[in-house]
Amino acid sequence: MNTVVYYPHIYPTTEWLKIAALCWDKVYRLRPHGWRHDPQTIQNLNNALGGLLVDIDLEKAADLEVQRQFEQWIDARGEKLKTGALHSEARSLSQALREANPIIVSGELARSSEASVEHKAVDSMFTTIHGGKMGMQRGFLDLLRKHNLAWTETHAIKAQIPDWEEETYLHNKMPIEAPFEVSRPKPGSAHEAYAELREQAWKKKVAGDSRGAEMFEKKAEQIWQQHLITVEETQSIIHLPKDIALYYLSLCASKAALEAKRDLVADGEQFTDIVFHDFRTIQGEVAASVLQAYLPKNFLTMEQERLAEFRTEFATQRFKYEKEIQALVNEFADVASEGQLDVLKERVIDIAKERIEETKKVYTRAKVEMVISTFGLSLTPPALAASLASLLGMGIFAPVGIGAALSLFAAKSLLDWKKATSEKLKSPWSYVLDIAKMK
Repeated sequence: MNTVVYYPHIYPTTEWLKIAALCWDKVYRLRPHGWRHDPQTIQNLNNALGGLLVDIDLEKAADLEVQRQFEQWIDARGEKLKTGALHSEARSLSQALREANPIIVSGELARSSEASVEHKAVDSMFTTIHGGKMGMQRGFLDLLRKHNLAWTETHAIKAQIPDWEEETYLHNKMPIEAPFEVSRPKPGSAHEAYAELREQAWKKKVAGDSRGAEMFEKKAEQIWQQHLITVEETQSIIHLPKDIALYYLSLCASKAALEAKRDLVADGEQFTDIVFHDFRTIQGEVAASVLQAYLPKNFLTMEQERLAEFRTEFATQRFKYEKEIQALVNEFADVASEGQLDVLKERVIDIAKERIEETKKVYTRAKVEMVISTFGLSLTPPALAASLASLLGMGIFAPVGIGAALSLFAAKSLLDWKKATSEKLKSPWSYVLDIAKMK
C-alpha cells in the first residue's frame, strides 16, 4: 500500500487532499488527543474518499527517544534560539513575541473564518496543542523555561461558537477519551444551510468568481452570527517560538514515518528544510523541479463520488506496477556512475509512459476530459529513490517531469544516498508536493 505521513498540519487544505487522493492509498497525520474534529468540508471529503486520512496518536510518537533528541537540540542551540526572542525587560511579552516571529500558541476558540480553521491559521492552533497536551512532559517545558524559550499563562476566556458545535466542544473538554461519533448536518437545519453556502462560496472562488463567492460568504456569515453561543473555560497559553515547535513536530513525524516505513510528505518547501536541518552535509540543498500531472478537467470542483471512483481505479493500477517499480528503485542503491544513472533513467521514463497511458484509459472510460496541470516538487538526494517509487506509483505525472526530477542529481548524489541510508534511523525519506504551485 502506498502511504505517507503528512506534516506538520492537522488539517490539509481540501485542494491538497483531493490531489493526495489520487496519489496515495492513505495519508497519516499526527493528531493530539482531545483535538477538535475536522472542519465539516474535510470530514465530508474524507468520508467520500473512504477514509483517506488516518490519525496517529501524537503522544505515542513523542516517546523518550524523541524527548532525548529534542533536549540535545535545545541544549546545543539554547543561546542562539533565545537571542532576541521571548524575554525582555523593556518590552511587553506580546511585543517581544511578535518581533521574534514565533507562533503565539493560544487555545482560544474564537473563529474568524472556516478557512483559517482549516489551514491558514493552523500553525498557531497546532502548536497550542503541542505545547499543552501532546506529550510535552513537565520536564520538557522546564527545559524550555531554563533557556527562556517558553512562557506559560493561565486565564479564563470566553469564546463564541455556533450552537451546532456545542456537543463537540463539550466532548473535547472531557478528561478521558470517550466514544464520539460526528454527525453530519441535520436535513433542514441551520448547520446544513451554512455548510451548503460555504461549499457554494468555495466553488465560486475556485471558478474565479470572487463576487459570487463573497455573496455566498455573507449569507453563510449571517447564519453563523444568528446561532452563536458563548462558552467559557480556563486556558493555559504557552508562548513558543515557531522554529522550536516545528522542529519538535518534525521529530515526532519522522519517528511515525520510520516505524511504518512510510514517506514523510509536506505541502510547503520550508518544512522539508526543517526536517533535514541537521543533515545538510549529507544531503545537500533542497532541490526543486516541476511535475506535469494529468488530471480530469475541473478536478477541484468535481463531485466527491466521482473522485472516489478515480481513486479506486488508480489504487488498482498501483498494485499492478508495485513489484516492477520496487525492483527499479532497489537498483538505485547500486548506482556507481553517470552511465548507470542514464540507463535507469530510461527505464523510469518507460514505466512512467506506461502508467500515463493507463491513466488516460481511465479518463476515457469515464468520459472525462483530461487537462495537464503543473506542481512543484522539492526533495533532497536521499528522498530521490523513495519519491520515485511514489511518483511512478501515482500514475498521474508526465514522464518528462519525472525525468527532470532525476536529472537534478548526479551519480555522486546517489552515492551520498547510500551514505544517508545509514542515517535513516535519524531522518526518513522526505519530499514536498506543493499544491500551492498548481497551475
